[in-house]
Amino acid sequence: MKVYLAKFQKGNGVAYKIGHTKYFNSINRFQDPQYDVFDEISVLHDINIQHENAVTARLVARAVEATLLCIYPKNFRLEEHFQTEQNYFDKLSGITEMFVLTEQQTEDMLVELFRRVATKLYWVMKESTNV
Repeated sequence: MKVYLAKFQKGNGVAYKIGHTKYFNSINRFQDPQYDVFDEISVLHDINIQHENAVTARLVARAVEATLLCIYPKNFRLEEHFQTEQNYFDKLSGITEMFVLTEQQTEDMLVELFRRVATKLYWVMKESTNV
């Protein structure tokens, strides 16, 4: 399982999304044509979560995602942010996890947080398998 940090661009607008996926390459999560409404989608970082029990791996991924979403909750309306007509993004999967950075935040800070979480989680998972 992976918890990913994705960046979405449309025109001059940028938004971010935190989520989890079963795909080894997190970007594959966005290969569906529904995401063609964006000019570019990139994965800035992901957190690899491995466990011999798939249910445990999914649970940990969901817990990490939920925790990160508490720090970076959805804080905008897509149509206003990307300056599109109303309901332009209707039925787009995963939009409830998208957010924009505040003036006090930078993309580098966001990526660094993901790196720190990935490192800490790696050691926690490693220790838990040695118990």
